[in-house]
Amino acid sequence: MMMTLNPDKSDSLLFVTSQHEQFVHVLDSVNVANTVVPLAKQLKSLGVVLNANLTFNQHTQLVYQSPVSIMSERFAKFAIHWIKTQCFS
Repeated sequence: MMMTLNPDKSDSLLFVTSQHEQFVHVLDSVNVANTVVPLAKQLKSLGVVLNANLTFNQHTQLVYQSPVSIMSERFAKFAIHWIKTQCFS
């Protein structure tokens, strides 16, 4: 049984340094196993948002704005307030 690549469900990402970033902009796809796969500006893999420079800016922004992060921050504020009022008053 041979596996095939589905270009409709695949994206590719080239990791480059800032000095070589100018050369990537001329590409819009790569050829993998005789299949044309579109080149993405960023992609999400296993919950991590990656970009060509590996800056993690988009990932950090998404995590910080996630409901879990917001609830964690609110819980931390509540816990600090509760500890101050219950233990130190």
